[in-house]
Amino acid sequence: MPKKIAKKDLPSPDTVETAKPLVEAIEKRRTRLAAAREAATEDGTLVAHERRYRMARKKLKRAQRRLRVELIRAAAHAKPAPAPES
Repeated sequence: MPKKIAKKDLPSPDTVETAKPLVEAIEKRRTRLAAAREAATEDGTLVAHERRYRMARKKLKRAQRRLRVELIRAAAHAKPAPAPES
């Protein structure tokens, strides 16, 4: 069984200045995904392999991943390195 990875204590995207364009991009991607989901629904079921839906989902995940990387970077810069104890 794999080890549990501790959750990172990340800052809110509202507090990080460089994350604001990424949050806007994610909102835009979510609306595109909703439209693609509507287009990919046939007879009440979602066709998950429809190419426009898959691309919209991948673009949303990519934007979310970039936001997470940016938050991790901002958290690393915000915290000073611990002083070595001797």
